[in-house]
Amino acid sequence: MSKQAKILNDFPEELILQILHKLSIKCLGKCMCVCKAWNFLIKNPSFISNHLHNKSPDLFLVWIFRHNRRRKIRYSLHFDDAQFSEYMPLHFPLMNKSEIVGSCNGVVCLVDNLYIYASTFVLWNPCVRKYITIPKSDLIPPQSWWVCCGFGFDSRTNDYKILRVSIKESDEYIGAHIYSLKHDSWKTLPAPKFSIKSDDPMVFVNGVVHWISYRKAENDVFESVVMGFHMGDEVFNMIRLPETESFNYDNLGELYLTMYPETSSIAVMHEDDFSGRCHVWVMKEYGLEETWTKLLSFGKWGEVPEVAAFRKDGGLIVKTFKGEMVSYYPERSEAKMLGIGGEFEYFIVVRHMESLVLHDIGNHEYDDSDLGDSSDESTDTASDSSNDLTDDSSEDGSDDVSDNSTDEGTDNITDEGADFSSGD
Repeated sequence: MSKQAKILNDFPEELILQILHKLSIKCLGKCMCVCKAWNFLIKNPSFISNHLHNKSPDLFLVWIFRHNRRRKIRYSLHFDDAQFSEYMPLHFPLMNKSEIVGSCNGVVCLVDNLYIYASTFVLWNPCVRKYITIPKSDLIPPQSWWVCCGFGFDSRTNDYKILRVSIKESDEYIGAHIYSLKHDSWKTLPAPKFSIKSDDPMVFVNGVVHWISYRKAENDVFESVVMGFHMGDEVFNMIRLPETESFNYDNLGELYLTMYPETSSIAVMHEDDFSGRCHVWVMKEYGLEETWTKLLSFGKWGEVPEVAAFRKDGGLIVKTFKGEMVSYYPERSEAKMLGIGGEFEYFIVVRHMESLVLHDIGNHEYDDSDLGDSSDESTDTASDSSNDLTDDSSEDGSDDVSDNSTDEGTDNITDEGADFSSGD
């Protein structure tokens, strides 16, 4: 044992834990290589759970699918700052046709071949380069007509869960199944009473996953609603939408949800094909239907924008008609191109945080050699790939996420097709 290691061992464990709890994920990766004792402390489930309460940077995970002949998927993390600066490019060596189900406590849930019963789910922590392949289930029925999935955390039992709701043959079958990471198994749930209106990923807020659904109301009229599933109680509940024509089931356009971080609640967007505008409603106080408030309407005829996410500073991440990512501030009618997305590309943006979750139980780990890339991190202090919590970037990692980025990417939008006009 070196002299430095002996000195470190003289510190009380409580003091060492207090110091380690304040460190970032990257610093902890290097600390794990100092000695076996620190490695053991950092991989302890109790330490991993407590470290979640540390303040971490506000990040967005960006998933981009290029649907031309290349059919390439790219992942990257970005700061929630004015420039939407890239924090790091990400690599995942599996699932070339994956879709994002959700992100929770630093863990990303991906699914491949969603519309077949043998679809593959993976839980992935990109910052610690660990992933778990979820076992398939014989409980899930053969190919479904419509599928919607959600991913979240049960804080009561410290368990991560995946919810899969599916319908088949014009609502004659509605099935619900849930996976528990703690028990490593699937089980069948009582079928929800309401059908699915969208296959968009569910939105996880306040221990509940949410999605757009519909039910048959009075006089055989269909009504759009928000359905929720509590990950702890494992029960379904319904949230009524505002009483406005925008949410009529037969109304032209799309309805979708996203997280509203200002009050830890949800927001619903209506892309109105008739007016060519996007109407944004937020539930100011979560769980109280009477607090639904119309935040804004914006867009122009023929080019309805899509709200991808809310920013902490009041701005919106918006997808234009041309598929480009824009940061839009409705209060000052300012929009800036972010140099991401474009023709033949589709992107999803979800909030993300760094964490150590899965570092103690991840049954698969990888480094850049799995991708055929050479990384500059190979000479980093944390040389053991299993302990490498450092930057995921490599020379190939900074590969062009979008072929449309330019030096003018942060200029105010002047293109007529991206002109947003806000109003009520």
